Amino acid sequence: MELPGEKLMIKLWETLSEKGIGAWLRPGQQRREGLVGLEMKRAELLTLAQAAREVEEISSGAKSLSDFNLKLKFSSEKPLTQITQRVEPTINVAELIEQSSDRSVFDSVRKEINVAKSILHAEEKIQGENSSDIPDGKVNDDWIYRWRDYAGDVNSDEMQRLWGSVLAGEVKKPGTYSLRCLEFLRNLEQSEAKLIEIACERAVDGIVLLEPSLDGHLSFSQLLELDALGVISGVSGGGVQRTLSSKDGTPWTRIMMANDWCLFASHPDHNATAQMSGYLLTKLGDQMQSLGNFKCDVEYLKGFGRQLIAQGCSVMIAQYITNGDGGLSYYNAINVE
Repeated sequence: MELPGEKLMIKLWETLSEKGIGAWLRPGQQRREGLVGLEMKRAELLTLAQAAREVEEISSGAKSLSDFNLKLKFSSEKPLTQITQRVEPTINVAELIEQSSDRSVFDSVRKEINVAKSILHAEEKIQGENSSDIPDGKVNDDWIYRWRDYAGDVNSDEMQRLWGSVLAGEVKKPGTYSLRCLEFLRNLEQSEAKLIEIACERAVDGIVLLEPSLDGHLSFSQLLELDALGVISGVSGGGVQRTLSSKDGTPWTRIMMANDWCLFASHPDHNATAQMSGYLLTKLGDQMQSLGNFKCDVEYLKGFGRQLIAQGCSVMIAQYITNGDGGLSYYNAINVE
């Protein structure tokens, strides 16, 4: 019996192993396929936490590499540990080489730990996937090496989880996240991330709505910042206007997606139209929205629905799930009045 996400998991490890990334985790991954996942995950995280503590102890000077029986000497000369008399300033080349080697070692170990944690988050993400199809194509070599370098630089669990999500998404569908997206994430500040989160929570069908009358709307300065970041476009030009209308001369219904909710707008008159205006999410903006587990601002969505009602539409909002055939099933429906 095939486990959820099994084929994607195989693809993940094929992608990583052929590039030598996270290879020391591979035996653990094989054991996870046959043993209880929770216990294996616990053991791995404890091992990573212990390794991270040891790296910090070395970095702070509380311990040295010799405490771990590592033989990395470039010279038989021993460093001076005590100074008993005044000496003239000198440069001990052998000691400098050894100290440089020490720094290089614990910096490399730190990066390997960070990458390993991100890989484990990618595993966790993939295990929740129901897809049984192996993705077409392979992850670009430049992309996976760039991902490794950037994931190695982050120490917080929140950011490691984000980089894990990026890897999982790229393995599932190569080409989903561009190199520009990786560079953007690498330099993203917390305040910018929060602003992007607010925008994505209010995006409807790929448009950040231009509705100043709605509670919780983004200010013009915030919109300008999002435009400067490259997440939305058209702020200086006034945005775009989308017309909702019948396509075949019959009463029409439009379904608009808003993260985990959707909005149904209907009109009985095939000649009638309704308007919505705002700023389009760019390709980078779409990538940001697909990365986060954003929740719809339901009250904001209701407010937008009331504006459509004022144009003669009937509006319903609901939560939804996607089906395997590309359709959707909705639940918790609410008629907006």
